[in-house]
Amino acid sequence: MDKIIKIFLIVIALYSCNNVAKIDTIENPKTVETLTQKNTLHIEAEQTSIEPKIGCYYELDEKYSDSPDEKEIEMWWNGKLELVKEAGIQDDILSSGGAGPNGAEWGTYTDLYFVVLFPTELNLNYDSDNENFDPVTVTLNEKPINYKLINRQSYANGILVDFMLEKEVWTYALRPIKSEDYIPLYGKERVGASKKGESVFIAPMNTGEVFKIAVEIELENRKKYTTTAYFHVAYGDC
Repeated sequence: MDKIIKIFLIVIALYSCNNVAKIDTIENPKTVETLTQKNTLHIEAEQTSIEPKIGCYYELDEKYSDSPDEKEIEMWWNGKLELVKEAGIQDDILSSGGAGPNGAEWGTYTDLYFVVLFPTELNLNYDSDNENFDPVTVTLNEKPINYKLINRQSYANGILVDFMLEKEVWTYALRPIKSEDYIPLYGKERVGASKKGESVFIAPMNTGEVFKIAVEIELENRKKYTTTAYFHVAYGDC
């Protein structure tokens, strides 16, 4: 008899818990809705995390190039751009790091060739044939500069902008490294680890010189997209 009573009480308890769960769901429909919204926002954030990207190359991929052969340079750069269109920006100076202290480029002196990709995920709407609309702005250390615009075009994966900075221009723009440059130059994790003593740079973080380059494209619908990068170089006297 006692055994039967125990079983009966267990059944009642299970039934009560199930009803409470159902009532809670009915009385709080926003619980499921909120969870759904959070998941949706997370997915949307991932889908809209696409950013423009900037890459940089030495003239003819040689850090001391001073070639007078414009035809050779043109053929080299056109070939480089075709590779960028197919596979994206790869093995460029800005992403690979140099042989100098803390990843700086070491003692280079040549013209620099830049390419910027504004991907289609940004919902770009740009007419590259409109000669009356020049949407590209390039700044060095926050100041607009004169630059040689080589190309500006739509392609399968977005918009491509490329230009060249003469060595006389970018070397003049070099400046000392400031503390506010550390994170964009070296990365938040690396700088944070260094401050905690978990990682040590081979030289003081202000070793060398930098210039900050920013490229902004303004579309005909007035939307603007900007990408920035630091060029870090060191010489024998740094």
